[in-house]
Amino acid sequence: GVVDAGGAGLVLLLDALLDEVSGTAPDEPDLHVTPAALEGPELEVMFLLELSDDAIDGFRDRMRQLGNSLIIAGEGGDRHMVHVHSADAGAILEAALDYGRPSSIRIEVIAETLTPPKRTVLAVAPAGPISDLFASAGAVPVSPVGDVVSEILSAISRSPGDGDVMLLPNGLVGNRELIQVELAAKAGAHAITILPTSTLANGLAAVAVHDPDTPIAVDAYAMSEAAAGMRTATLAYAEITGLTAAGPCVPGDVLATVGGDILVVAKTIEDAMVRTVELMLRSGGELVTVLVGSDVDPRSAAPLQRRLAETAPGVDVTAYAAAGMAELAQIGVE
Repeated sequence: GVVDAGGAGLVLLLDALLDEVSGTAPDEPDLHVTPAALEGPELEVMFLLELSDDAIDGFRDRMRQLGNSLIIAGEGGDRHMVHVHSADAGAILEAALDYGRPSSIRIEVIAETLTPPKRTVLAVAPAGPISDLFASAGAVPVSPVGDVVSEILSAISRSPGDGDVMLLPNGLVGNRELIQVELAAKAGAHAITILPTSTLANGLAAVAVHDPDTPIAVDAYAMSEAAAGMRTATLAYAEITGLTAAGPCVPGDVLATVGGDILVVAKTIEDAMVRTVELMLRSGGELVTVLVGSDVDPRSAAPLQRRLAETAPGVDVTAYAAAGMAELAQIGVE
């Protein structure tokens, strides 16, 4: 059966007592541990042992049966330093007792070099230039057209089996759909992290700081912080006549909405962009990102660029085509 270290010590103590009382030396007890398949980290076992030349070959064969990376280095005379890797340090030391008394024993866990699981970032975005922009930043674009839940789950199923998944909904996936995605992903053994990106502009800010080499919690924190740090506005046509916080509007006017509130009512998209950005920059900012929808002239951001070149030369303006976007335009300031 198996004899642990405490049991082995007790056997030796009783054996010595018998020797003292009877005056006769009993047979040498067998204190070997029954070999067992152990699971756990590999250990580096080092110790000094007195070994004669005749015993070295037998000792080396015994150690090779129990471990690997064996090194036996002579230190002068019969004194040898033994180095061996094994998941069972106890078996190594028990076997060494057959050849002498090990000393200067040192046991260390060998650090395993693990390949970190691949991390997949999914970005919900309309097909076209904006999805290409997310792809160039390292994300996997997912189309919101049709059954977006099925599209997301299909993309998750194509990700590595042991990898983490980060999802940028970008305001194109509802809360109920996000619940379905999370439950289905967990059922498929995928860990999914949903980041709070309420617009495509927020999603671009998040993916810009994505770092797959950092732990996922740190990566998610940095991406969420970047998304939250970008203040966004959306431009859309007024559909009815009404009175807003920015003044009256009629169908066809351009409304700029920030945080659920209408900030600007304008007659043209160009005027709405300029006025909206100037109001947003009052709270600070040095980078303006404009996403232009498919029904808008791509050159509509040019007046804004010229205006800021005169009034705020330290602010950079970047415009991207975003065909398929529901809004006329999205503006991000950070």
